[in-house]
Amino acid sequence: MAESSKFHPAIIVTNIKNTIPVTLDMDTTKYLSWVTLFKTHCKAYQVLDHIIPETPATTDSSSTISPSVTPQPANKETWDRLDAIVLQWIYGTISLDMLENILKPEQTAQEAWDRIKSIFEDNKNSRAVHLRHKFANIRLDNFSNISDYCKEVKLLAYQLANVGPALEPDHIVLQLITGLNENYDQVGSQLSHTNPLPSFYEARSTLILEESRKQQQAANTTPPTTDTALATQTSPIQSHTGTSRSSISSYKGRGRGSYRGNNRGRHQNNRGRGSVNYPRPNSGNVINGLQSPNWAFNPWTGQPTN
Repeated sequence: MAESSKFHPAIIVTNIKNTIPVTLDMDTTKYLSWVTLFKTHCKAYQVLDHIIPETPATTDSSSTISPSVTPQPANKETWDRLDAIVLQWIYGTISLDMLENILKPEQTAQEAWDRIKSIFEDNKNSRAVHLRHKFANIRLDNFSNISDYCKEVKLLAYQLANVGPALEPDHIVLQLITGLNENYDQVGSQLSHTNPLPSFYEARSTLILEESRKQQQAANTTPPTTDTALATQTSPIQSHTGTSRSSISSYKGRGRGSYRGNNRGRHQNNRGRGSVNYPRPNSGNVINGLQSPNWAFNPWTGQPTN
C-alpha cells in the first residue's frame, strides 16, 4: 500500500487552477460551477470520498439506513496525506474572504466542504425568491452582447435548480426571448411562434447569428470620409473667391479715367466736375454684383490704395 501510494494520481497535481479556473467568492454566483468542477476533478483523481463519504451498504436484516461515515483507511498516513492535498485544492480555489469564513485548525477536507455547502445552501427559500426575481427581470440591454446575456440566463436557471424545482426548458427559452430589446423583435417573434419551441442552445445560436448579421450590415454602411466632406464644403467657397478676385482685378484695371467719367455731372454728394465719390470706411460697396473690399482712397490722386 505504501509503495503504491507514491503513484497516486492526486499527488501529481501541481496547479489546481488549470482544471478549476473558477474562484469561489462570498459575493458571486459561481458556487454551482465550482462544485461541479471540483467534484469532477476529485473523481478523476480518485479522492471524491474525501469530500463526499461513501454510504455503506445495508444488510438484509437491518431496516434502517446507516448514516454516511468516513471509511477507515488501510493506511492512515496515506489517507491523511491525500486529505491534506484535497484540502489544499479547496483553499486554492476560494477567495480570501471565503477562506477566513471556513478556516479552522486541524480541519479535514470534508469539514471544509460541508462548511462551504452550508454557506450557499442554507435559507433556500429566501435564495429562491431572490433568484426568481432576478431571472424574471433579466434584460439584454444590461449586457454588451448576446453571448453574455445568454450565459447569464443559463446560469440563473442553473442556480434556481439548486434551491428548488428545476425550470422547464420552455420557460427558460421564453424568458430568453422576453428579455430581448427592440433590435431583435423580428427574430424574437420568429422564435416564439416556432412550435415546438427551440431548445435553449438553438435559440442562442439564432440570436448570435442575427447579432453577427447586424454588425456586418452596420460595417457596410460607412459615412463619407473626412476628406470628401471637406472638399464638398470648401469647393463653393473657392469658386466664389476666384470670381471675386477676378472682378476686383477688372475693377482695379479701369484706371483713373474710369473713376472720373463715372462721377461727372451734378450730384448731391459731388462738389464739382470730375469729383470722386469716395466710399465710406467699412461700407459695403458692390462692384459687378460682388461686394468689394473696404479700401481707403488717396484724396489727392483719387486712386484706391490697399
